Amino acid sequence: MIFVFIAYSNPQGHTAAFLGLQIALILVALQNTMYVLMTGQSYPTINLSAEKTKMVGITYLVCLLAISSIKIWASCFIVANGVGPDFYKRDSFIPGLVNGKLVDYVWMTFNAIIPFVIALVRSKNEDPIHLEATSPKPEYRDTSGEANPIVSKA
Repeated sequence: MIFVFIAYSNPQGHTAAFLGLQIALILVALQNTMYVLMTGQSYPTINLSAEKTKMVGITYLVCLLAISSIKIWASCFIVANGVGPDFYKRDSFIPGLVNGKLVDYVWMTFNAIIPFVIALVRSKNEDPIHLEATSPKPEYRDTSGEANPIVSKA
């Protein structure tokens, strides 16, 4: 839907679809981080004990939820009003950068760059999922209902 509605001709439709993507990304990050925290993972290759991993995970979640709440609030504002909030249009503390662009950069860092790094670290330290597809051994019956009637007749 993000690509169905062009942002400059229908900002409400475009942003409504993007809002759904934002919520999905937050839920995936929340689920992945909670898994790491609840299973007590540690990452020795980067010198993270289970306790340090827990501290980093909680810090990541707090920062992610903080920036995502601002981003979702602004997205809801655009869906409701068709334009971005005034806060987004003001200059930020970084010269030449408006607040909306700053929020976008921080949000992308927490939803694209950091998850990539987390996935890379986890792939180097955790065992991969092993899937095995099996099926039950077939049981052959003859017309009388006897099991495994196949016998060599010599």
